[in-house]
Amino acid sequence: MNKLLGSILVVGLLFGAGSNALAAGPVEGCTLRHDIQISSGSATSGTVLTSSDADWGMLCLLDSVYSVTDWIFYGLLSLVSVLTVYGGFAIVTAGGDSEKVGKGRDYIVYATLGLVVAFLSKVIPSIAEGIVG
Repeated sequence: MNKLLGSILVVGLLFGAGSNALAAGPVEGCTLRHDIQISSGSATSGTVLTSSDADWGMLCLLDSVYSVTDWIFYGLLSLVSVLTVYGGFAIVTAGGDSEKVGKGRDYIVYATLGLVVAFLSKVIPSIAEGIVG
């Protein structure tokens, strides 16, 4: 019974999301939230691009990539903060228990790795711009 209800929920969500996207119609442009430069031109944030502009599709795509990587960056920074505080708390309250100190140290190491991944997420748009051109 639970599998049936779960399947109905997933299908309903997928249908609902798809019908909203289809009802919106074709995309005719976008408003940029970032300054973007490509080999054939550039655009500043706040610029409204339409399908009559040259390279509007590529500029809108790169702006979307920037927005997604911004969200990933801020989410990972939040997670890094929480893990670092928890790891420090575990070390301070370990009371000499080497296992708890090891767990706290592991949390801090994982937080550091998360910080590296967060900074890499900020580099991805630059790499995409370099590849696209």
